[in-house]
Amino acid sequence: MGLGACSGAPTAAPESEAPAAVDVQAPAAPSAFSAFDAACPKIEAALGNGGHLLVGETGGVECAETARMTLLGPGGADILVSETYGQAALRVIFGEASGTDVAGLDGAQAAQARLAEWMGSALRGSISDLPDWPEGATEPEPREFPFLPDEGLSAEDYRRLRAANAPMACWVQGGESARCVAIDPASGAAVELGVQTFPG
Repeated sequence: MGLGACSGAPTAAPESEAPAAVDVQAPAAPSAFSAFDAACPKIEAALGNGGHLLVGETGGVECAETARMTLLGPGGADILVSETYGQAALRVIFGEASGTDVAGLDGAQAAQARLAEWMGSALRGSISDLPDWPEGATEPEPREFPFLPDEGLSAEDYRRLRAANAPMACWVQGGESARCVAIDPASGAAVELGVQTFPG
């Protein structure tokens, strides 16, 4: 049978299908902490019992041009304090003045040995080693090699942290001084205490 004309309203052309939705995932947020120099040594150590980590790293040619010390919050999610040091400071931290015997070691091995000494010295002390800050005084008790508190640190907080024996790290930063940071046991926050001087 031949095809005849269809009666009735004309059939509408089918609508084109919308393209299928593509599931595009947003890029993962970058980690708060990333490696300083993946080719160079890194050492992690616990600071206190609350999950805080102190991370020391080296970088540059033969892993001896720069260094970084970072304090991470519990789980390593948050950077609480991070300090990077260049070649001038490295004379004390990793240079001949560090006292670390690296004879016969290649660049990375020497950096590892010096980094281990830097980290070890940072965690060797206790906040009770810092001088007392007497009531009514404007600064801690003077010593031959004084402790210089940060401007934002109050005497009350200093005494409270010492009384609580707060976890503390003091790492050599060059210039005959060490940067001291404590963990407040009450809040878990990092408190930048100040600078401890020492003989050159």
